[in-house]
Amino acid sequence: MSQPIPVRVGYFYQMSGQGASVIVAYPRTADSTFNKDYYLSTHMPLVKKHWTKHGLKSYAVTDLSSSDDAPYTYIVVMDFESLEGFGAAAQDESIKEIMGDVDNFSNVKPVLLHGSVIGRG
Repeated sequence: MSQPIPVRVGYFYQMSGQGASVIVAYPRTADSTFNKDYYLSTHMPLVKKHWTKHGLKSYAVTDLSSSDDAPYTYIVVMDFESLEGFGAAAQDESIKEIMGDVDNFSNVKPVLLHGSVIGRG
């Protein structure tokens, strides 16, 4: 099997082959709020509607709020076919609508992490 080749797309790098993960984490603060019902019923379907065409394959939302010492209350892990696809999604016109919706469910700015998947089990 040949080695993956790094491909530069904008400021994103992708190692071809196993896809990409994008993590959005909502920080815990003394006054942070998060409406999980809205997030699950409205926001994530909005993301899926716009980003499936860019290779969004699935997402998983995790509730960390019961752990008092966790730095985040909720995270979502999105699985993309490639980091190039996420780069296209992040530059799509829909990003304005998606990011504009954050105030409808949270009062904190999310933290974004993304990278190429280098192994799966």
